This record gives sequence, structure tokens and C-alpha cells, in this order.
Amino acid sequence: MPSAGPLYELGIEPSEEWVRQLEGVPALDFANAAAGSDALKLKIRNFSLTRLPAKLDQIIEKYEAQDYKSEYEFLDYFARVRHDDVTLKRELQDIVTSMLMDGGRDVDFADPDVLEPLRIDHYVLQHRSRISEELDELNQPSVVRILADWDLEDPLREVKVHAFTSAGDTVTQVHPLLDYAVADFKHRNERFVLSAGQWFRVAADYVAEVQQRIDAIPDVTNSLHLDRWNEGEDEGVYNDRIARSRGWALLDRSNFPVGGPNQKVEVCDILTPNKEMLCVKRMSKSSTLSHLFSQGTVSAELMAADLKGYRNRLVRSLKKLDRSATFGVRDDWTIVYAIATDKPGPLADSLYFFSKVSLDQAARRLSSFGFKVALARVETSKPKRRPRKRLLRARADV
Repeated sequence: MPSAGPLYELGIEPSEEWVRQLEGVPALDFANAAAGSDALKLKIRNFSLTRLPAKLDQIIEKYEAQDYKSEYEFLDYFARVRHDDVTLKRELQDIVTSMLMDGGRDVDFADPDVLEPLRIDHYVLQHRSRISEELDELNQPSVVRILADWDLEDPLREVKVHAFTSAGDTVTQVHPLLDYAVADFKHRNERFVLSAGQWFRVAADYVAEVQQRIDAIPDVTNSLHLDRWNEGEDEGVYNDRIARSRGWALLDRSNFPVGGPNQKVEVCDILTPNKEMLCVKRMSKSSTLSHLFSQGTVSAELMAADLKGYRNRLVRSLKKLDRSATFGVRDDWTIVYAIATDKPGPLADSLYFFSKVSLDQAARRLSSFGFKVALARVETSKPKRRPRKRLLRARADV
């Protein structure tokens, strides 16, 4: 091209899988070429198996070297707390327990396996012979209420979480409540994050960089002025109500087939005449929002590739709102993440830290495809969880 421009204008769609196939030229004494991510692939001319032990030693030496920091310092933005640093981990856990029991809003729960929520119907908490009622989801009010009744010394480790399908089958292995807890806070002038039972130090520079990029995402809350999400209102009911009242297109649960009979994606929840694709979700936990951000990026990828007439599907819905509408160019379209929360303040400040990381990645990916991204806050109040009357019988696997 005669001047610099976005990669997609060359017909190249950047993706993590594509980048991982790239091959680089390292120092000549190491290899002629290197590639791979989880597995290292080296090209070495005139190589003999008798040199393998020495080459393996060299690989380990390169892996443990610190000279990468001169150009790739960001690789250390997340550093796992050492397994043998028992004192620090105990301090951090005590802080999370106190924050949780005091009603701190910076503690929530997410499944250790991000794919498991697709199969889970309900959860049950257990401490020895005590078994809770079935919980539709692990949220702070329900968990705190149960923990307060049980009055435990170390609830995050003593309480076990069982996840079941609607048929009552166990979905995944039993985890302590600690593995589900998600939190981030400052301690000893450092930032710590708890996720999937693991503690991480987060570099202050990285936290600031992520927040700066999130703050730069346009907030269209005032221009869209979405209606309040009523207490206890189902997501589908809310989307239908908004679409009907505004005369917008409802695409919630209108899945688009992309392959086999079970391979379908949701285009978006609501489409406006201004080519705004609203992806709507209540902010209940970080894993829920990660799925929301993925919805937007997957839809953008399909639009970019125009897989199986994906653009035509969108334009047909758009023409119901504006008969003269055309697809236009990618920059005409905006993926709007509409998130309902009762947390005060701007939406960019209300998100969980890992949600900010996921949003940051999604926003950069959308930009790389040539689409715009925006945020919209939906006013709501925290629904009051009503425990089910039916208690779970003691089971052999509980």
C-alpha cells in the first residue's frame, strides 16, 4: 500500500491462531528459525541427535534468561505468587474473607472452568454434613447469607461447591469456595488478583495502562438512554421490552448457523438503525462478562469474513428499520456492550479487574477488524435472591 493502513484492508484477518504460526529468526547460535507457543519448534541445519542433550540445556538456559525484559517487560505484568509463600497467601485469603463477609463489592464468584457455566443448572454449598439449598448462581448475597448462618472460621477453604445439571448430575469436580472466588485489591502497596484459586501480583503500570485504554472507549450511555432493568427481570424480557419500545430489531436468541446443526452464534441482542449492535448482560460476575465480550468479537469476525452470508443476515434486519440501509463499510458499525449494574459511578470504573482485561482485549480485537466499540451503562438494582424451598437430599456424591 502507498501509505500505512489497517491490516484488514490487505485482506488479512489477524487472529491469535494466525500469529502463532509466524516464524522468527533467533540468534544464530541457537537455531536458524523458531516458532510455536506451548510447543517450541526449531529449525537447525545439519543437526544430529548426539547434540540433543546440549541443545536441551541451551533451551532451558534461554527459557530462564531475563534479557527479554529489555524489550518485552509486559510479559511480567502478571506474576503468580510463589507456592511456598504461605504467609503472604494466608494474609491475602484473610483479606478476601473479611471483604466478602463485610459485603465488599470487589469480591465475586466465577467458575474455575470458563466453559462449565454452559452446562450448570444450579450449585450447592456443603460443609461436612451441612448442605445448602440449590442456588441458581453463585452470587455474593446468597453465599454470604449461607456462610453467616454456618459461622465458619475459614469458609473459603472449608466450604465445598457442587455444580449440577438440571437432571441432577455432577458437572465438574468438587472445588473449595476459594477456587470460585474472584477478587482484586491493594496490599502492601501492591495489586493482587485472585482467580481460579491462584494468586497473582499485577504490575501497577499494567493496571494503569488497562484503565487508560478502557477510559478511552466511548461511553454512549447518555445517547442511548436505555431503560432501567427491573428487579428480577429476565434478560430476554428486558431485551424484548427495549426493542419494542424503541422500534429496534430484536436479535436476542435469533442464532445464525455457521456450520453443523449445533454450530450457531448469536449475532447480537438488539440492532439499532444507526448500525449499533447491542450486546446486553447483567454484571453478576466476571466470567459472565467475558462471554459477553466474546459475543461481540465473534460476531465481528463473522462480519469481517462474511461467512455464509452473515452480512446479508444483518442487512436484512437493518432494512426492517431503514429500507434504504446498506452494509457500508466496517467503520459504520459499532459493537455496544450494554452492561446492567447497580454499582455507582462510570461503567469503566465499575467493572471487575479481569473484566477490564477481557474488555481491553475485545476492544483491541474489534479495532483490528475495523469496527468501533462502545460502552453503555444500564441502571438496575440488585435482585433479591429467593432460596428454593426444596432442599437437596444428602447424596452419595455430596
